Amino acid sequence: MSDYDKKKEDIQLSYESFVEEKARLEYTLNKIKEETGKKKLEKLFTKIDNELTKFENNQFFTHFIVQSIRVEHDLLIQKINRVAKKETTDKKKEIIQMFRGYNASLTTVLVKLVLVLQEEGILNNGNAKTERNLV
Repeated sequence: MSDYDKKKEDIQLSYESFVEEKARLEYTLNKIKEETGKKKLEKLFTKIDNELTKFENNQFFTHFIVQSIRVEHDLLIQKINRVAKKETTDKKKEIIQMFRGYNASLTTVLVKLVLVLQEEGILNNGNAKTERNLV
């Protein structure tokens, strides 16, 4: 396998991992929206923080995405740190609002980037997982 093919494969795998991590983050955010119990909310806040850390460490995110949404990402982290000190009920509302805006920016960049990478033959156009999770 050539270096180019290996890099393409690495990008494809890191992209697929990124899509899965994004879906887990969104799932946890939806659980936060639905949850009313204080203890369960605190566990979900910890879980979303851990998932965000995994998300940030993903190669596809660090090499492609964060460059386009650095300001939004840094603001999200700052707001999360500020909100972490508040009461649980206040956190819930603010975290949902923060991630809603962040996710909109992230999705916009992701869709455009994936289209370019697919046109260049770097990402696999026929990958059902890729197609399904973009929408």
